[in-house]
Amino acid sequence: MVESQRLLELHPLRAGDSVQLASAIYSRNMLQNSQLPAPIFLASDNKLLDAAIAEGFTTDNPLSHP
Repeated sequence: MVESQRLLELHPLRAGDSVQLASAIYSRNMLQNSQLPAPIFLASDNKLLDAAIAEGFTTDNPLSHP
């Protein structure tokens, strides 16, 4: 199954958001395979942040920092 499709079935995401999160998952896997730290997932959409947290990301919302 394609990662973005899996994310759509698992989380209440829009199609574009599932592609963004799938890309972040792919990037995280590549970084960790190279012994580099996992990235922080940055977004201002709470549903997307919730899905990223569920997928194991540390997250941040730029709107939380005035």
